[in-house]
Amino acid sequence: MEPPPWFSASQSIHAPAVPDTVPETSLDGIVQLMASRFDVPVAQITVLHGGGAWRKAQVGVQRQSMEWEETFCVVTAASGGTLVVPDARMDPRFQDLPTIRDPDGLRFYAGTPIMASDGQIIGTLCVLDVRPRQLTPLDVADLGRFATLVADAAGHAMELQRRRDQLQSFKGSALALLTLDLDHRVVSMNSTACDLYGVSGDPDRRPLGSVMTTIFRTPADAQSYAEHLATAQLWAGQVIHVRADGRYLEVDVRISPILDDAGRQTGLLLAVHDTSVQRRAEHLRVQLLDHADETVLLLRPDGTVADLHNVNLPLLSLSEDDVRAGRVITLIHSEDYESVQRAMQTPAVPGQPHVLRWRQRTASGHYRWMESRIGHLLDSDGRIEHILMVSRDIDVQLTMQQHLRLMEAAVQGARTALLIVAADSGTEHGPFPVVFVNAAFSELTGYDPEHLLGVVPRFLWEPAGDPAALERILMRLERGLEVDETLVIYTRIGTPVWVQITAWPITDRTGHVTHYASAWRDVTASRLQNQLERDRRAVLELVTRGQPLPDALRGLLALVSAQVPALTPSLLFLQDDTLHEAVPSTLPAQARAIVNGLRIGPEVAACGRAAATGQTVITEDVATDPHWTLVRDVALACHLRACWSVPILSRNRTVLGTFALYSSIPRRPQPRELELLEDTARLTAVILERYQAIDASQRLALYDPLTGLANRTLFAEALRAALEQRPATESVAVGLLDLDRFKTVNDSFGHRTGDDLLRQVALRLQGALGSADLAARMGGDEFTLILSGLSSPEDAHHRARTLLGIFDEPFNLDGRELFVHASLGLAMSPDDGRDADELLRLADMAMYHAKSRHLGWATLDGAGHTSARRHVELDAALHRALDRDELRLHYQPLVDARTGRVTEVEA
Repeated sequence: MEPPPWFSASQSIHAPAVPDTVPETSLDGIVQLMASRFDVPVAQITVLHGGGAWRKAQVGVQRQSMEWEETFCVVTAASGGTLVVPDARMDPRFQDLPTIRDPDGLRFYAGTPIMASDGQIIGTLCVLDVRPRQLTPLDVADLGRFATLVADAAGHAMELQRRRDQLQSFKGSALALLTLDLDHRVVSMNSTACDLYGVSGDPDRRPLGSVMTTIFRTPADAQSYAEHLATAQLWAGQVIHVRADGRYLEVDVRISPILDDAGRQTGLLLAVHDTSVQRRAEHLRVQLLDHADETVLLLRPDGTVADLHNVNLPLLSLSEDDVRAGRVITLIHSEDYESVQRAMQTPAVPGQPHVLRWRQRTASGHYRWMESRIGHLLDSDGRIEHILMVSRDIDVQLTMQQHLRLMEAAVQGARTALLIVAADSGTEHGPFPVVFVNAAFSELTGYDPEHLLGVVPRFLWEPAGDPAALERILMRLERGLEVDETLVIYTRIGTPVWVQITAWPITDRTGHVTHYASAWRDVTASRLQNQLERDRRAVLELVTRGQPLPDALRGLLALVSAQVPALTPSLLFLQDDTLHEAVPSTLPAQARAIVNGLRIGPEVAACGRAAATGQTVITEDVATDPHWTLVRDVALACHLRACWSVPILSRNRTVLGTFALYSSIPRRPQPRELELLEDTARLTAVILERYQAIDASQRLALYDPLTGLANRTLFAEALRAALEQRPATESVAVGLLDLDRFKTVNDSFGHRTGDDLLRQVALRLQGALGSADLAARMGGDEFTLILSGLSSPEDAHHRARTLLGIFDEPFNLDGRELFVHASLGLAMSPDDGRDADELLRLADMAMYHAKSRHLGWATLDGAGHTSARRHVELDAALHRALDRDELRLHYQPLVDARTGRVTEVEA
């Protein structure tokens, strides 16, 4: 099949101008509008080029290209007008196409050609449906409007490409070239312009003001510029351009209009020549001439002086006549005389004078170092006519350089970390760039000098620095005062380090502050040691005051976390060859579930081995250690890669539990970390033995002997304290939890099994409570709870669901798995009341309400539910009336009115 006549015209379209440069996002938006407007599943825009058709945008189409013979667009483009096919299966032109024969194939097609401004067909757009349908005249008109919209987008893209092509020919030009549209938006920039104005990437039609702004040297220049642009005339002049980063550029600029083929102005072309460097150089040369302090001698070949300038005659003890007679040569040190003479007698290459250093004798007999540049003026025959010798005294400079080298060697070798920053010169990163660090500073921070020089060292105290301390440092330095502050910084690998910083300003001869110097001393060890001693005293005070053991143990975990914040501590007690959390740790919940109830053994991870062997166990890499087979997957899923466990030993070497540290990266412990772990394990043993030595009757007075939970006395005291100390913005919940069908477990399996169940429930309750919460056993299967720090009723509901979640897993009782459920009632303070007894009574009512209605848990709203509250209160009272002997029986006689005799009674 031969291509239709219009196809050859489409081949003249430059491929990048239409298929590749129309923004895909704009065309995607058009096809989405088409699909929505005509309510069809398929809409597409197709571009014809090079013998094929390319879908530039589509909705509901997968394939990117196809041969033109197979597409509807062939017929549409050939017709030159809108083509509507109501049902392709009934149209002989298309009914044999595979997509039409398919039972689920296309049935309806409507398309129209896309025409460029010169009348050439460059593609088609169409909508398709799997259902037969018709188009109204309004639909056909809207389809044509969509085609016009796409043609406009293609024409705009070709115009942009034309401008880019124009500028591309100047890509390597030394001039900075920019093209603008009539709204002064940047259409294109060559590489020189991008470098000059600090622009990267496509300018993307950004406003010219975001690239640079123009400052005219005189108001007349500004007026002339505006008049020339208003009349589309060329304008040239010298201006100052201010880049977006604030940098000033002195430039020569030439601005000319860009005209289209019809002579209409479509934009502007800016040709910019940066003259900043040359003008700064000229200014510098003028300054140097005004302030030159060099000695200038113009010598003849015989050594006599033809002219001289700035010669310090008294220093040399010579008269001007002596100098002119050439006697200045006699002041050259004998060891340097030959090299000076050779330089004077050997013509230098033009522009490359001889440079040499030599010693000159002064009137005092001492020598001073000089540096000379020697050039030659030659006659027409190439013979030396004059010798130009420009010399300067470098004796002080060399002495200072020697002193500086000595000082730098001393500073670099100092054990104190030193940092110097510039006071008033900034970089792109901000003010106070680093100009010097010594080796000790690099060792302290882990940053090499090349990572620090020229940048602002704010990253040293990010992300959790002390803004107030930094503000104090800057404020004192700006006032010219010394600084003495202690704050935390972070090394290159993120390790926090406490440093004491002493800083002071450095001024020049005029008293202007040019730099700030600072000495940094690592005080981490002493600070951590002081904190460790304070934390140990605080824990021991808890013990001596007889505070609950969990408070002291939580203090131990906090103590270790403060010393090694990158590690996670865990404290486990050993009971019946099984490890249990002494207090909740910050390990992930999945890891804590594995640790609680872990049976010890020489092949069981780190803590199991430490408890079984009574020896310290170091696991450098959980992933490869053979003893972690049972729990390896859980540990790795929780990002626990290393573990170091120390047994807690009593005085008679009995294992009481383990103290462990977990790391998120595989490694061995540092000596200080292992020492901390071992010391804390010994302190834990002392505390445990202290509590074990407390009188048994005192322990029984406060704790339930079966479960180890607080008893009624301790609970009442803790609840009183929680209500008194409650913050005004928080609530405290009192909970009463009762096991469902506990009597059935006791009757069926015996009291020993029932006691075991109560112990396991108590252990799970402790694991589900927060660090400020408390669980107590009031007797039987009844537990009371204190939930602190509640911010809202939803918070209380979440905590209730968490507590009841401990009953989702079965309990292992003598080898049997039993599912046990519970009912929980909550009363909130201050919403439900502020009195402890009242809150307990309301929690009891709420628990019974939950139990009787199988709710799991319930609360009572103290306001607005009086009747429901009374009903629940009555139900609860009757439920326990027989147990508490609270019922009284009263009789009322019934009397026969005729005889006056009692015939019966009613109760």
